[in-house]
Amino acid sequence: MSEEQREALKDMEQEEKVNLLVSAGLFPACGHHRVIASRELAEEEEDFEWVLKWSGVKVLCPPEGQRWVNSVRILGFYDNLKFGKQMTFAEDMAYLRREYVSKYMTTDGKGYKEPVSKNKAAFRKKISAVLQTKHSQTIGSAEGLLARPPSTYGLIRRVLNGDVEKPEIPFNTVGGATTLHHLACLPNNLVEGYLLKVIKRETTTHEVNLEAKRSRAIALAREHISRYCKKHYPKETKDFYDWDHFTKLWPTLEQVADQAKGYWQIRGGERRSGTCRR
Repeated sequence: MSEEQREALKDMEQEEKVNLLVSAGLFPACGHHRVIASRELAEEEEDFEWVLKWSGVKVLCPPEGQRWVNSVRILGFYDNLKFGKQMTFAEDMAYLRREYVSKYMTTDGKGYKEPVSKNKAAFRKKISAVLQTKHSQTIGSAEGLLARPPSTYGLIRRVLNGDVEKPEIPFNTVGGATTLHHLACLPNNLVEGYLLKVIKRETTTHEVNLEAKRSRAIALAREHISRYCKKHYPKETKDFYDWDHFTKLWPTLEQVADQAKGYWQIRGGERRSGTCRR
């Protein structure tokens, strides 16, 4: 919901408020006890329409302090569940994604807006505060999932929320950023391919993370080559942001990246000046 809609909400009639919240995928509620009672009553009376509506209501807490304020900002409604109930990792990530989009992302969704280093540092600080960690790997993994174009993040959101095919088969939702640590550092086209396999239930998040680890060397080679090309051929690569854009212009780059992956397997994340040529 936009800030303009939040302000307009204050002066709306009740029916208008409900319509706006429902259209935004949110649901207004008065509190934990009312939610539970209404859900039980709907089930008792077999009012399946209201069973469905009340089942979509999320119960958040604690009812005061910064964490409660953050909860309200994410989902748009209040609650009074007793203190101690923690938000899920998916809900924390939903809040952080909103922060990234509203404060740090470029208008075209292709990375951080200028000044990049300042915004990147500020967002990493926000991730550390929300996830309550100072572990650099955890922060980096979360950032690698959050700082993605809308199309890629849409798939990440589905996996975080357990919105996958074959719902009759139990699905273990992601409990932390490090579960997808190796996936978080891959380019968008590879990330999307892996996530689609998870969504279609062709593999698990654990298996995907291991497969992503094996792909990391080739991904680092592609990233290095892309940076080199962007630096030395700025006009030709002005609007390039995916590996496919580079290989369409220079088909031989795929072979170069494949040959260079051995270096990155040994060196890990180390960077060096390249020798990429047309």
